Amino acid sequence: MDFPPPLDSLHIAGYTERIMNLILIAAFIVIAVLFAVYRMRGDRAPRTAPPSAAPASRADIMRLIADEKFVEAIKRYRQITGLGLYEAKQAVDRMRLSSAWEAPPAAAADAADDEVLALVRANKLLDAVKLYQSKYGVDLTAAKQAIDKLAFGR
Repeated sequence: MDFPPPLDSLHIAGYTERIMNLILIAAFIVIAVLFAVYRMRGDRAPRTAPPSAAPASRADIMRLIADEKFVEAIKRYRQITGLGLYEAKQAVDRMRLSSAWEAPPAAAADAADDEVLALVRANKLLDAVKLYQSKYGVDLTAAKQAIDKLAFGR
């Protein structure tokens, strides 16, 4: 019975070289996959200085916010600025809640109707604010400011 020849050092070195080549190829593949994943996720990274909307575009966004079309406002903001969904939602929320959000012109304090004026004259300011808010579709802060202007001239 013949036994296989003993492994010499050259024979073992050949296997070691093949194993090292396989390890290098696997490492290269892992790095390529990680780089591809990093590039795909790179779109969501916050920008250091987000571009602001142009005045005409800002008016469009404010109109959408006034019409309570928040999803469309966020989409429009993203189109204009190129920001991600999260950043655009935050920006639209800030626009909605900021002092830049004024009541629509028809809802100005000078144009308040008789019902609101009657409540203000009767010193029912809370009811006047609620009516003003529901009638003109403004937020609570804008309605309170308008009623304060009517009641106290501030």
